[in-house]
Amino acid sequence: MLLDHLWSVTGCDPALLDHLSIDGNDPSLPSVLRVGTLASASIAATGLAAAECFRLRTGRMQRVNVSVRRALAAFRSERYLRVDNGLLPGLRHPVTGF
Repeated sequence: MLLDHLWSVTGCDPALLDHLSIDGNDPSLPSVLRVGTLASASIAATGLAAAECFRLRTGRMQRVNVSVRRALAAFRSERYLRVDNGLLPGLRHPVTGF
């Protein structure tokens, strides 16, 4: 799992992963890239880090739940943004596409 790798590379306590659940699977988009895995893993890592900060301050551990579908929506949120009932101009760079 990508999150296991991210968590171990940063030197975080692997026991904290027991306080995490990720709902959903890839492929969620018509792409060869595992965008849902990347989106949910990065959001989950951030959530676990925040939960650990909360535990250190209060002594109480929180549970982190991440939905792959909702993580993808967050990562693609610029596609859903509307201004004056229209898309934003220039969402993509003409050369790179990003």
